[in-house]
Amino acid sequence: MKKFIIAAVMTVSLAFTAMADTWVNAGFNAANLWDKRTTSSVVTEQQYFMPGLYLNLNTFKNKSLMGLWLHGDLVFPGTCKTTVNNSSTERNISDMWNDTAIDYGFIVGPMFRIPLGSFLDFYLGAGFALNFQNYKRSATVFGVKSETEFFAMNLGLGADVGVKLNFSKNIYINGGLNANWFWSSYETTTTKVGANVTQQKGWTDSTYSSWAIKPYVGAGFAF
Repeated sequence: MKKFIIAAVMTVSLAFTAMADTWVNAGFNAANLWDKRTTSSVVTEQQYFMPGLYLNLNTFKNKSLMGLWLHGDLVFPGTCKTTVNNSSTERNISDMWNDTAIDYGFIVGPMFRIPLGSFLDFYLGAGFALNFQNYKRSATVFGVKSETEFFAMNLGLGADVGVKLNFSKNIYINGGLNANWFWSSYETTTTKVGANVTQQKGWTDSTYSSWAIKPYVGAGFAF
């Protein structure tokens, strides 16, 4: 399913690159994420900070102010503050998941631009968002190896607002704020202890919600 979704997004983006005006930009972001879920009487909240990279593709037909926006980003392990019923701990994600910690996502939707003279553009976009998390940790205790792998596919909405400063017709820098809201997540947790394997998977219930705010700065090429 994951491969199909990624292929579909890429197919749509390639179809729209034939439009007359295309912006491509890449750069750095700083992801701030909040995750909250309630199980019985236990309220678990997690706050993450993770640096990362992003890539944007914006295409517009001729001089149209509305076009297609495709966004992708990859964030790296940072810190995580976990609060369970008002009791908090803070750890590095690389310590919590010592083998793998991959977090990446995509957004696709309409993009609007407002030219503010020849040197500056304001833009605003919104669309459907997908985020994927793949975390894995392992340990050996008394000669017995244990592994825990967590995978999640999060569904929600994404938005982007920013400005584009044009140095020439083709070269520019840009900066802005990317935001995500996820209301549902399909999660799989696989635990291996020696030869024993257990797995839990399924959709989160209505108590799950997740937010992300990612300020960014980058440079791009228009053609």
